[in-house]
Amino acid sequence: MTEMLLVKDTLNLYLIDSLFQSNFPHISELSAYSFITKEKDKTIDSLYFGKNRIQQLNDTTKGVYISIPLGTSDTYRFVSHFIFNPTTATQRMTLLVVISGVAVVAVALILSVLLLQLGRQINRLHLQEKRVRSIIHNLKSPLAYIYAGYL
Repeated sequence: MTEMLLVKDTLNLYLIDSLFQSNFPHISELSAYSFITKEKDKTIDSLYFGKNRIQQLNDTTKGVYISIPLGTSDTYRFVSHFIFNPTTATQRMTLLVVISGVAVVAVALILSVLLLQLGRQINRLHLQEKRVRSIIHNLKSPLAYIYAGYL
């Protein structure tokens, strides 16, 4: 059926485009897109939309490039190419990176404060241990003198 439509040149890309525009919720995030029908390597029909569309869409390494065989003989193909606005994706990624960076800095600050407090606590415990040893030593000295029989 599809092959018969393509042989007769009756596959309407404008109809496909209107369906795409009305049903794709992220249409505003696209900077350019194209729909192309091909017979082997020969272009039968094409639609291009967007700013600088021809230059952007000729590079198949950018954006999303989809090629779908039509019919059973693999003679015809429907090719679509979508290029998203760089700001849409990069804004989301930038926000995530900034939030992650702030979280890392906050965790580092909290850890450094905790390490400082731990160091101070260790110093206080060492000083307290020295005082207790000194007091015990001072209390043992007279008792040792008494037990030794010097009195």
